[in-house]
Amino acid sequence: MPAKALTSSSLPPVFLDEIFLSLQGEGADVGRPHLFLRLAGCPLRCHYCDTPQSWKRRSTFSLRMRSEMQEFPNPLPYEQLSELLEKVARSYGMTADSLTLSVTGGEPLEQPDFLKSWLPQWKGKVLLETAGIFPETLPEILPVLHTFSMDWKLSGTLRKGQGYVNPQACLREWDRANPRPQATVKIVIPPDFQGEEVREVLQWLSTLKTRPTVFLQPTTPTPAMGAPDPESLLALALEMHSYWPELRVLPQTHPLLQLR
Repeated sequence: MPAKALTSSSLPPVFLDEIFLSLQGEGADVGRPHLFLRLAGCPLRCHYCDTPQSWKRRSTFSLRMRSEMQEFPNPLPYEQLSELLEKVARSYGMTADSLTLSVTGGEPLEQPDFLKSWLPQWKGKVLLETAGIFPETLPEILPVLHTFSMDWKLSGTLRKGQGYVNPQACLREWDRANPRPQATVKIVIPPDFQGEEVREVLQWLSTLKTRPTVFLQPTTPTPAMGAPDPESLLALALEMHSYWPELRVLPQTHPLLQLR
C-alpha cells in the first residue's frame, strides 16, 4: 500500500520502525497483550539482535493491524501518533490506553525530545525498553513511566557501540527518580557466557537502594548463534539463588509462539 501523507507538526517529529499489537515476549509482563511502539535508530550492534531493521531510520514505517499492514512516511508528526495507536488497537477490538504501551527500538533514548514531549500525555501504562545508554536523558522521562526495562550487555555480546553502554549510570538515575517506576534488568546469556561476569553484575545491582527484578534470558537459537548449555544455566541460577532469590531464567516466548 502506498505511503500516506500526514499533516505537519510544530513539534519535532519522531522516526518509527513499526507499530503493532502482540503478547509481550520478555521480562515481567511476559504473556500480556501490549501495544508496541518501535522507534527507529540504534548505535549498538548486538550479536543476538532480532530486529536489525530498526537500526537505521528508513523513509517509511509499518502500521500492522490485525488483517492488514500500511506504510506511512517518516518522520511522523507527534499529533498523528495517538490516532495510529488507536487504529491498531481497534483492529483487535481494544482501546489503546487499556493496553500497556511498550516503547522499544532500536533505541528509544536516541529520541529523548519525543519521549519527554509525548509520553506525559499518554493515558495508559508505559514500559520503556532501553539498552542502558544515554543516562543523561532519563531524569525527565523516568517519572512518567510505569516500568523501566533495561538490557545489561555482557562483554562479547556487542559487535559495535560498546562506548555508548552505561548501565550503571542509567540505573543510578532510576534509583534516585521520584516518582520511581518499576524496574527490570534483563541479562542476555550467550552460549559462551562467563558466570563470573554475571555474578559481578548482580553484586553491583545489590548496591542500589531498591533492587530491580532481574531476568537471565538465554539467547534464542538462530543460524548465527546458539543457546547456552541448559545445565550450565541451571547451575548459574542455583548459585545466584542464595543472595538474589527473585532472579529468574526466562527465554523469549514470542519466537516459540511465532508472534512478533
